[in-house]
Amino acid sequence: MLTHEYETVVIFRPDLDDADTRENIDKLENIISDNSGTMLIKDEWGKRKLAYPISNHLKGHYVLYNFLGPATSIDEIERRIRINDNIIRFMTVKLDNDVDIPAKMASAAEERARREEEARIRAEQDAERLANEEAAAKGYAAKLAAQSAAAEAAAAAAATAAPEAPAATEAPAAPPANEEA
Repeated sequence: MLTHEYETVVIFRPDLDDADTRENIDKLENIISDNSGTMLIKDEWGKRKLAYPISNHLKGHYVLYNFLGPATSIDEIERRIRINDNIIRFMTVKLDNDVDIPAKMASAAEERARREEEARIRAEQDAERLANEEAAAKGYAAKLAAQSAAAEAAAAAAATAAPEAPAATEAPAAPPANEEA
């Protein structure tokens, strides 16, 4: 039996909670394996904005499945996807004909390792960036506090150094009237 390589992108409803989304993602992976498929890569893209509204949804939870399987299994996989009400769109594309299964499995393992390494590096960079931003924010807050304290001290020093002017209680004298003689 010939085995082909397929890629299926599925968009799940965005209003599902995390547990339901995870359950549906795993269920679809089981459907693929139950129909003589071999999972190569499962890549969750998360919630993203849709190009246009679908069933009154503006966002969707995207998942990419890259798998090997016979051509006869695709009909059953897509039929089961169509009857799942939590999936708002999907698309399956055949990537390669009559593939060498061990070679594809090895390349998929390398790809997964590469993606995991990239994710780890990205997480480290994000943590470092957040730490730098936090340190900069603390430094800026300390600078503002020092400026505020200096301004308060200057205002207090100015208030104690200059006595207050006496309040004017008398009205100014009227200018003398011109008398004609």
